Amino acid sequence: MFTFSVIMRYLMLFTLLFCLMTPSLAQKAEQITLKDLQLAINTSSERIQVFNFWATWCAPCKYEFPYLKELNTEYANTDLAIVSLSIDEPENKEKWIQMIKDEDLKGIQLWAEDAQNSEFLGAYGVSAIPRFILIDKEGKIVDANAPRPSDPKLRMILKELNL
Repeated sequence: MFTFSVIMRYLMLFTLLFCLMTPSLAQKAEQITLKDLQLAINTSSERIQVFNFWATWCAPCKYEFPYLKELNTEYANTDLAIVSLSIDEPENKEKWIQMIKDEDLKGIQLWAEDAQNSEFLGAYGVSAIPRFILIDKEGKIVDANAPRPSDPKLRMILKELNL
């Protein structure tokens, strides 16, 4: 028998996977647990995924915003999904929502529940942000420390992946 918590986790996972497969619906900001995100990363989505770990207080993260927008525009009609995951503290959630609106951030915007206390960040070696992880269509990590969107090397890697 499924508990309410288990059902909600599956619902969140379904929402994330649906957004990854449906780019036009990927503009809404959502909350997700890191367990659900880890499951989604390890699941084939039929899209290449760039995961962006960031926070509202991070100046280098905000520096990448224009480049993320360019990437979203350049690869809008391709098999690339850009998933931005805020690791802000819970008290900054409203600030995160407002920043998404003010900066007109595109792609899939997720707020990681209790990210600062999670084993997930350590499991993927995320010790500093911004951090980009590139996942192929089969859910395999191509680069656990991918170049930032401001680095032309990222586009070279995407080209090698036939994007």
